[in-house]
Amino acid sequence: MYYYHDGATWVVSNSFARVIDYLRDRKISIRPNYTHLAAALGHGMPLGQLFSLQTLAQNIRVAPRTHSLVITPTTVEFVRRPEVTTTSTTYTEALSDYLNTWVGRFETLMYRSETDFTVDLTGGVDSRANFAMVQAARSRLGDTSQPPRLRCGSGPHNRTDLEVASTVAGYYGLEMNDNRSIRRLELHGDESYHMYRAQSMGVYYPFYRPTQGPTPTNITIGGGGGGIHRKLYELFAGSSDPNVFIEQNAQKLKRPPYEAEFIADAQRFLTIAARNDEDPFRVLLRDGRVRYHSGRTPRAEVAFTPLHSVAAERVQLLAGEDRIEEGQFNYDIMHSLEPELVTMPYDSDDKSPTKEILARLTRSPVSKEASPGRVWAPTAHLIQSTRTNQPSHIEAYKTAFDKAANNPFVQKFWGKTIMAKAQELMDTLHKGKSIGNAANGKPISAVLSADLVTPD
Repeated sequence: MYYYHDGATWVVSNSFARVIDYLRDRKISIRPNYTHLAAALGHGMPLGQLFSLQTLAQNIRVAPRTHSLVITPTTVEFVRRPEVTTTSTTYTEALSDYLNTWVGRFETLMYRSETDFTVDLTGGVDSRANFAMVQAARSRLGDTSQPPRLRCGSGPHNRTDLEVASTVAGYYGLEMNDNRSIRRLELHGDESYHMYRAQSMGVYYPFYRPTQGPTPTNITIGGGGGGIHRKLYELFAGSSDPNVFIEQNAQKLKRPPYEAEFIADAQRFLTIAARNDEDPFRVLLRDGRVRYHSGRTPRAEVAFTPLHSVAAERVQLLAGEDRIEEGQFNYDIMHSLEPELVTMPYDSDDKSPTKEILARLTRSPVSKEASPGRVWAPTAHLIQSTRTNQPSHIEAYKTAFDKAANNPFVQKFWGKTIMAKAQELMDTLHKGKSIGNAANGKPISAVLSADLVTPD
């Protein structure tokens, strides 16, 4: 949620671009926040999205995830929401509740013909934890279930990811990326660009372009958020001091005059968002990368992330520091439901469980009885027929990019080298070719974002 309040005019929206549009319509000047605009091209996962509560425009800020936003006639106030609590008394009990909840949900989606059900499976740990729940639901339902479509989006640059996922799926008699027909609300013409602009421009920088709108019958399960159950950012930093991590990312802007402001904004964000007893690295990951990256798909599709849910949070309250330190949660999910998954090969050796993890594996009891629920979802009357004679969706992106590339402010801020790289990438897409991972498209996002916040 993004907001602006100058004491007279205020606006709140879940779209940063819409806030910009509203202020321009009201003749309120837009002033770029140069520090955070520079961060749009920062290297690495932590800089793939906004890093703090500041945005690319002065006085437009992000409402903290942990608080309710209260608008008064003259100011903005924040009220911290109650923390997640649990009625369980042990980690094993909380994990059992979590597994029974999510296996039951998977079971419902696999049993009911009203839904198309897709589960992401890669060579990593997080998606494999979700796959364990798929297998538990299949076992409970028996022959009455329709297995979900298993999806791995890795391209030619990362064949190991798909190969490992295919090996895991094949062991259980399943196929990756099967060609079954999925009912979807396809985006046509400039619809993809308008959704991208409303949801991602200026706040999330890998160049993902949506292809469908939220389709009630097409439900996806992803592994997003699994990183908050282990010491991910602390390993990146090579230090237990969050200030070291913040300073490392400030240096990645490669603009020394902006580093002090970047650091101060990040520290101020932690002061607001983190509880006194909370790991600041986990807060930076959860309210940064997970909020924007894992939250991107659910804004464009009907998608769920079991590893980043209230039920998962309740388990972590009782996990203990040693389990979080080692990322124990995902392996315990597998061990409880499908133990063989724990030691099957991963796409990199560092994802295999350590001796400490194996020694600490916890198995929680899960019901063996199937009890699928009900699905209420509009079906065929909401599924649009395929339109004909529609221009390729990339045309709208190309038009917006060309406008941005001719903007003197954008040219001056990014310089000739970045502008040339962005142009090369856009030309590649316009020719119908791939640029590989969406993160490779960050120069395009940077150009479009700078155009969005061009000063009046």
